[in-house]
Amino acid sequence: MLRRLLGTETEYAIRFSPEPGVDHPGNEVLFSAIQEAVGSLVCTRPGQGLLDTMRHRVFTENGGSLYYEFMPRSPEGGLVEAGTPECRTPAQLLCYQRAQDRLLRTATHQAQHALARRGIDGQLALLKNCRDAQGNVYGAQENYEAILCSGPGRLLWALAVCAALPLALLAALIHLGLIISVLSLVVPLLFVGVFALAMSGHEDAVERCMRWFDWIGWIERPIATALYFPAVVWMAGAVRALAFRPYRRGALGFLVSRCVVTGAGTLGDDGQLVLSEKALAIRRLTRCTVDPDDRGLLEVGHLMKPLGALAWLDWRSVVALFRPRQRLQLGLSDANLCDVAELLKIGTTALVLDLVEAGQLDDAPVPADPVAACHAIARDPTLRRAIPLRGGGHATALQLQRFYQRRAEAWLAQTDTISIDAHGIVTRWGWVLDQLESDPDALFGHLDWITKAKLLDEASELEPAMRKKIDLRYHELGSGYHAWLDEAGLCPRLVADAEIERATRQPPPDTPASQRGRLIRSLSKAGTDAAVSWSTIKTGGKIIHLDEARRRRSAPSDEPNEP
Repeated sequence: MLRRLLGTETEYAIRFSPEPGVDHPGNEVLFSAIQEAVGSLVCTRPGQGLLDTMRHRVFTENGGSLYYEFMPRSPEGGLVEAGTPECRTPAQLLCYQRAQDRLLRTATHQAQHALARRGIDGQLALLKNCRDAQGNVYGAQENYEAILCSGPGRLLWALAVCAALPLALLAALIHLGLIISVLSLVVPLLFVGVFALAMSGHEDAVERCMRWFDWIGWIERPIATALYFPAVVWMAGAVRALAFRPYRRGALGFLVSRCVVTGAGTLGDDGQLVLSEKALAIRRLTRCTVDPDDRGLLEVGHLMKPLGALAWLDWRSVVALFRPRQRLQLGLSDANLCDVAELLKIGTTALVLDLVEAGQLDDAPVPADPVAACHAIARDPTLRRAIPLRGGGHATALQLQRFYQRRAEAWLAQTDTISIDAHGIVTRWGWVLDQLESDPDALFGHLDWITKAKLLDEASELEPAMRKKIDLRYHELGSGYHAWLDEAGLCPRLVADAEIERATRQPPPDTPASQRGRLIRSLSKAGTDAAVSWSTIKTGGKIIHLDEARRRRSAPSDEPNEP
């Protein structure tokens, strides 16, 4: 119970306000300064592979990762993307998410001073959110270890993967040939460019030239998409037919309605409050293509990517597709700053997955149109909108959430396994639903959308542009409106400062991150070169695999697993 591998991925928007007479250097330069600051605060080692090099990925000594996510639609460039180490419990993941936020906040402050010494004066900040002022959507994702399929479905899945391999292998051979051809032309030009810029007195010659790789990557992506299209279409069909089916049925009503608890809130294009920053961008239940705008409530791109790994002769990634337990990734997620919302986001979802696996949700209400329900609930801050259910009837978001909360409460009362974490989450969940029904204002500082709504209500007389600034400024790490409220003691904290500080440097025990983090620390202190990924570490001509802890399923514990 509440003992599966968990993790989050968060994209942080970069905001830089240059002083008069100073040009914006571009987000890649800003990211490099932040990354350098992170490396001065904790031990790091670079990621593996050409793609990781292009994205400047590093892994930190607590087992998490940090890299640059390029966004061609943004005039300044991309985002900071950070992934927590794999955790075992919701409380543990909350602690590591807060450690990640704090590390980046400190590094950003340090990077601002470093940039100023280079003549790039301005205010630098990171925004932990999912939607910018232009309506571009990015942001948070959640990962849960779950059963991909069982029984006959597992055999059918294996056959489907085997059928996709010849298509993927042919595409990979062509893809690899194109990459080698392009690199044979670009690498010499890169050296010439670096030399020319360096001779011209540009200190950032390497950084400027490495940007070529970003644009090459964006040119290469549509070509790769076309090459892998047959294999991806085949795998997409297999995913829709076979993958995570019990969760997609039993947990669907919960997932489309949980933004009433976990939403970060945002101002829509019409100036009205929307509960979730990403909800209106959801287009389907499961993603069908690699198009970044084809967002699904459930993301399955990670089940397609191993086919592309064949271009790098990475057979282990392909073999991993046959494992019975895989990563269930939620695309409909919010970047929470309130501890209560963050804990309930992870904790209630993990608990609902437990209920599905225990056969407790076979009769759960299912929205007739999940995407339409997701949009309708997100647009209704009054929480009164009733959505149609499959088989007839209607239910509001609160009614759906109450169904799952009561089912979890009843299950815990009858199960022999006692979990302090589970009981605490169910109790807090029930209290939040009670307040949403009777006194939502009591949740100020507990839920992000309620907190933001209160701030926006107080600014109702301001121009729409000013209210949008408040919307965005809420998410600024260390200096935004939430940070001010937190410092004033208006946002309950569920994790102690000492635990957060420890989690910045120590990986979670009994996870793949444990060995990864220890090795990164020891290799860094020894000055040993290494290349790190989520599953391996390459050093000294040998490869260390981190799969043992991932394969091991821990027995339920009577005590919360604290970091």
